[in-house]
Amino acid sequence: MVSLIFQITKKSVYLHNINPINRSVVNKLITILFLLFFFASSAKAQSQDNQQQVQALVQKVDSLAHELSYLKLTYEINTLNSDLISFKNEVYTTALEVQINLYTRNYNRSLGRAYRDNYKSCENRRKSFDELIKAKKKMFALMIYTQEYTTNEINVLISSYELIGDILDSLDSSMSLLKNMTDTYIDMM
Repeated sequence: MVSLIFQITKKSVYLHNINPINRSVVNKLITILFLLFFFASSAKAQSQDNQQQVQALVQKVDSLAHELSYLKLTYEINTLNSDLISFKNEVYTTALEVQINLYTRNYNRSLGRAYRDNYKSCENRRKSFDELIKAKKKMFALMIYTQEYTTNEINVLISSYELIGDILDSLDSSMSLLKNMTDTYIDMM
């Protein structure tokens, strides 16, 4: 294209003997060709800039998707841990309430039935937590294997996940205490 413009400008030098009307038309053509060349090169540069911007945006989206995945998994594990701790505390508090009623010899048949029903409800809730933990375990394994987490992220996720076992042990201990206190309360009536 540059050589074409050069040839046109070279010929325009030789066209100085052409009448003024034709010379102005040739000058306008030359100006139009220069403008076309300028816009074509500018458009090509903008196209390359756009491609670089698109690549940068794709990288940002990938980074955000990774962070979202990590945050979602962390949230799921921490929520499960919090729910288990809350349930364990409820069970333990109820066991302490029954124990206080035993120590103060506050016996009541309707209260005994309520404690027994509460224990059965806690057993059912514990079973539902077991099912939830199985589902979360599958999701956790799937996410760990399919996502590219850093070593630090994996270590944090695994340590949070391992807390579930400790919390379940504590929950089982509280459940056992509640069962013993409830059975003792019912026997003392």
